[in-house]
Amino acid sequence: MRLKSFRLRNYKGHRDTGDLAVGSRFTVFIGQNNSGKSSLLEALSAGSFTNHPHLWPKKLGELPPIPNPSSEMVLNLDVSGSEIEWEILMTAPEAQIPLPSESKDNAQEFVSDLFAKESLTFELIRRHDGWFSNFPSHRQLTGDVLASTNSAVVTALPDRQTWAVSKVIIGADNLHVIVGQMFQKSIYGFKAERMNIGQCAISQSKVLAPDASNLPSAFLQMTPDERYHYITLIREIFPTIYQVTSRPISDNRAQIDVTTTYDADGRFRKEGITVPLTECGTGVSQVLALLYVVATAEPPGTRIIVIDEPNSFLHPGAAKKLISILKRTSLQFIISTHSADLIRAMDPDVLHLIGWKETASSFDTIDRTHLLDQRKVLSDLGVSLSDVFGADHILWVEGPTEERCFPLLLEHLQLLSPAIVVASLVAVDDLNSKSRKAELSWDIYKRLSNGTALIPSALAFSFDRDGRSEQNIRDMERTSKNLAKFLPRRMYENFLLHPKAIAYLLSSSLAIPVSEDQILERLNSYDPDWQETDADAAKLLSKLFPDLSDAKLEFRKTEHSVALTKFILKNDPNHFSELFKYCKRLVEGEKS
Repeated sequence: MRLKSFRLRNYKGHRDTGDLAVGSRFTVFIGQNNSGKSSLLEALSAGSFTNHPHLWPKKLGELPPIPNPSSEMVLNLDVSGSEIEWEILMTAPEAQIPLPSESKDNAQEFVSDLFAKESLTFELIRRHDGWFSNFPSHRQLTGDVLASTNSAVVTALPDRQTWAVSKVIIGADNLHVIVGQMFQKSIYGFKAERMNIGQCAISQSKVLAPDASNLPSAFLQMTPDERYHYITLIREIFPTIYQVTSRPISDNRAQIDVTTTYDADGRFRKEGITVPLTECGTGVSQVLALLYVVATAEPPGTRIIVIDEPNSFLHPGAAKKLISILKRTSLQFIISTHSADLIRAMDPDVLHLIGWKETASSFDTIDRTHLLDQRKVLSDLGVSLSDVFGADHILWVEGPTEERCFPLLLEHLQLLSPAIVVASLVAVDDLNSKSRKAELSWDIYKRLSNGTALIPSALAFSFDRDGRSEQNIRDMERTSKNLAKFLPRRMYENFLLHPKAIAYLLSSSLAIPVSEDQILERLNSYDPDWQETDADAAKLLSKLFPDLSDAKLEFRKTEHSVALTKFILKNDPNHFSELFKYCKRLVEGEKS
């Protein structure tokens, strides 16, 4: 069974989600808190579907609209005929399967052909009072035969190995109910709350209940190979767990115990203390139940697992190990997360961004092709998804030095927020060129900065003036539609020619005193106009450091520029007054 798409109508914050595509492996939902992610996954994976009508706000001077009393979810499922046949044989429901008119006298043959099909599409409607579908639910009748009202009644024979058509009736179809019940048994939901799965009554069923409440009993039915595989998977995520066991604690109840490890001599893990699962953390019980599904799913690709914020109940490292395990299976996973690292690890087929528009949730969908395109462009630019994910705007700066220093400046000005990310540009020379290559480079940044679900929009582009003519600067401003801004001095290092800061840094690094007078003397000897805006400050600093250290220390831009910036901000912030005005322009626009 595969879920192809679903649609939620009139449920909590969801007026109508529209059809939400579900990928063959990983489907991810992202969005801000209280945007509707949890309620969406709750509706999809809950054991029973309840009415929670969407509430409309009352407008001033108007009566509130009468709410629709019925919530519903539409599921588009792909099921093989053999799965349906298996369900009928194992659970012995009486299946009423619609027939074409001409198959009334050979119903057994028609049903056999139906069960042999690799793919059957069902559109099911789920409401609080059951499962519904338009006739015929199996969508195998087309054209004129849609007028048929005949159905074959299929029942399992006593040996549960075969089935037979017992009769043909008029006007009945319950195949959608059978498929709906199959879906309910196939989908599992996990979220950040303690699961009551430490103890349960013993039964002979090996299949885990959708709420995992029978885990201790199901564990007892595992084969030795399955149990070994299961423990191996658990240890990948929790290296401190030595063993997981289930044992009867009375005639009809079983309990899960977890044994931790200790390091005996620095090389070997040995058995430590044993405690009931009820005394372990929330993440342990969630993972134990989830990995049981992974280890025992039969056939291997017939389960759908819904996980709400795995990073909320697992350590980031453990969460990534979990995703690594899930990627080795053929199950379907529908996951909500705030973690860019997990999104990158999952490499989802489909990503849905949930927002809030007026009085209901809204959705923006990115398919795999678009997602891979955005990632490739980010990779080409030397930026990772985790660098920019979750921000509202990117401030693109010339290079890694500015990438480290500009956040310090913005923080001092109280302009830095989690909504702004500072990222360095690569291949800046391409942007500086008038060639077709320059146009392509600007196009890449435009594509990255158009406010898509993953990539925030560009706030501004900050460049040095070094090596650029006034005409070239005007061309870049025009091409970028005035997003390109230029430092008021030749380069960032011009703002770091601060004798006191340089003397302090050299003294600290060399463990010998270096005075301001020495710095001034050397700078004046190199270039009497070193304080001018067009001085080559990077060249001056690169000469100054080895000269005053007997070649023991050379100027390292990304390290020493940060140290000088911090010193000036703390001891002489007025030195940066011109730079502060420029930073405000970058963040606040020309009004600054």
